[in-house]
Parts: sequence; structure tokens; C-alpha cells
Amino acid sequence: MSKEPDILDAAHTIRFHLRELLDDTEAEALDRKLDALLTKAESDKAAERQIENLLCGNKTVREWTHRFLNPDDVRKSYKKLPGEGGNVPGREKYICPCCNRWWFRRNVGQRIPTCCNSEALVPANGVKS
Repeated sequence: MSKEPDILDAAHTIRFHLRELLDDTEAEALDRKLDALLTKAESDKAAERQIENLLCGNKTVREWTHRFLNPDDVRKSYKKLPGEGGNVPGREKYICPCCNRWWFRRNVGQRIPTCCNSEALVPANGVKS
């Protein structure tokens, strides 16, 4: 059974999209805040709530986060073709080997981005969410 994405998954993944969603200054500031809070979240559960508040602070970011956390719209439109088939494919989780940022591939046609030092993202132990 696949795990539904949570706010930490959203925070890790949105970092790859910030420059598409915000101007450069806002994107950089939000990325720095998320980086600090994600590090803090490893040992402090209260940081999760701070991350949630941060992702709800801007309308564009809030809408992106909502779509990420509620992928049911896409899943509801999926209809199995006649004949033998499998389950709806889960989202593939990738990770940057140098900075541990996460990213989720939401569909097969989506290009896998590079990260901080032009490192290629790698599948996170075959984990699908």
C-alpha cells in the first residue's frame, strides 16, 4: 500500500518548484526557511506545524501544496483499460545524493530535475508514494 504524501513531502518537493511559483527573492527566502525547518523537523515535531504555516502563507504556494497533498483529482479520473491490468501507478520518490532534498515524480511524462550541484536525483530505495 502506498503512503499518502504529508506536509514534509510537500516541503521537500516544492523546493524544486519555488522559482516557477515565486519571484527569485521570495523563492530564495522561502527555500532558506524551508531548509532550516526541515532540518529542525528531524528532531522537533513542532517544526512540522511551522512548515505547514509557511506553506500556507502565500496563495500560489498554498494552492500548489493543496494540489500536491490532494492528488485524488488525478486518481479519480484514472480508468483502467479493458483486459488484464495493474493498479494506478504511485508517485515515484527521488532524492538528491548530495543534499537529501526529496522530489516526487507526479506522472510518467514529468522530467526528473537536477539538484544543487547539477546532481542527478536517484530513486529513493524504490519507495513509491
